[in-house]
Amino acid sequence: MRRPVVFCLAVAMLLGIAVHAAPDARAADVKIVGAVSMSGYDGMKADLDLMAEMIGRPEMGKMADGMIALVTQGRGLKGLDKTRPWGVLVGTDGENVGGCAFVPVTDMKAVMDLLKSLAKDKVKECEGGLYEVTGPKKTVYVQEKHKGWAFIVDDPALLEYVPADPVAALGGLNEQYGMAMRLHAANMPEKVRKEMAEKAKKHAECHMKRHPRENDHQYEARQTIARHIRKQMAIGAKDLEEMTVGWKLDSSGR
Repeated sequence: MRRPVVFCLAVAMLLGIAVHAAPDARAADVKIVGAVSMSGYDGMKADLDLMAEMIGRPEMGKMADGMIALVTQGRGLKGLDKTRPWGVLVGTDGENVGGCAFVPVTDMKAVMDLLKSLAKDKVKECEGGLYEVTGPKKTVYVQEKHKGWAFIVDDPALLEYVPADPVAALGGLNEQYGMAMRLHAANMPEKVRKEMAEKAKKHAECHMKRHPRENDHQYEARQTIARHIRKQMAIGAKDLEEMTVGWKLDSSGR
């Protein structure tokens, strides 16, 4: 809650996603492979207030406001649109996979001035409203490519492929959940599916080794379970079309 803009920058850095599209690729050719949706500042603040009430700590909401005021030196989250969702989109042109994070803004300059005050010499303003942000492990680029939306990528060339309406690309996740992730596995390139299957196989094999204190019965039982999990993960990586994981607090029973 205390650094929403910085958080989205961190998401982009952690994902390490980049699309190196083919020379003749167009934005319209990019298919969504995965999406992460967060309900936005107001939505998350409402969830925090509800959780605080549920556990008998209503002061937690005010504490979050105080933290933001402290970190921003009393300026608050100026320039950030608190009503709209944030998210991460991962797409493919049929061969390569990559993506961007996006944050809703009402005043891009105010947001970046705030970030400069927090990150000091880590933010560099480039031409055309592009900003370079140097992180501990990765450099990302931020631009209000489409009105009201700041996009975060690790290669400025990717900004040509970001959607004009990123919320539409979430496919309704922001309306159904406070926080959610959707995988459109059917849109994944075949080589990525194979990589997923191989990783699933290696992950399962790590759990096939015998533990020092296991008896024969325990070892055989665990091997049987591991073989079953490996098989199902491999099938999922090959045949899965779509999967959604979401979280939402129900305030109707308050």
